[in-house]
Amino acid sequence: MEEKKRIRVTDPVEARMLLINGNFQLPDENKAGMREIRKALEDAATRIHAAAKNLPCAGVSKDGKPLPGYDTGRLIAALDTIQHAKDIACVSFILPYAEKDV
Repeated sequence: MEEKKRIRVTDPVEARMLLINGNFQLPDENKAGMREIRKALEDAATRIHAAAKNLPCAGVSKDGKPLPGYDTGRLIAALDTIQHAKDIACVSFILPYAEKDV
């Protein structure tokens, strides 16, 4: 039985497709860098959330409930953007190691 060989994928679209269900052998430095990225962006998200929670109420609703002092939709969008930044940064550390069997 012939042993499969692995080759580096240079096509950027094919490399992205491998992210869906690929198995990447990353150097320890890349793994550590990804941990740093996740931690840094977790800190940013935590600080944004804390800042929002510390804002005074903007008033009360018709049913007497306090209204937050921030726009909830935009705050969620900001946190989604941080998540997206984390994904992009981590993927940049993964894609150079995309390989496939031949």
